Amino acid sequence: MCWSEEKTLLITKCRIGISKLCVLSVVIIGIFYIFLWSLDSASLFFNEVYEKAIQGNPVEQRRLGQLYHQGKFTKQDLNEARMWFQEAAQNGSKMAEDILCRDFNKCV
Repeated sequence: MCWSEEKTLLITKCRIGISKLCVLSVVIIGIFYIFLWSLDSASLFFNEVYEKAIQGNPVEQRRLGQLYHQGKFTKQDLNEARMWFQEAAQNGSKMAEDILCRDFNKCV
């Protein structure tokens, strides 16, 4: 029996004899689905930003630097963040220059 059939069976059983345990089970399954979806969406977002950054897009380079700087959707890595901010600044991003100056004491 595949997972979706098990879920459907669980929901059907809950409809037959609604109990607090059945309702709780359905809620937990829903939360689990939302959690998996959010992980997948975060991964897709990071990968999209990364792909555009390595193609030389200064906006995405700055954005990737911010993701590394804040540890969002990836492990925090200040060296990687600084490198992407420098790339973005070299490609004309004023915001990246400001971040380098403010947060890394690398003023141009």
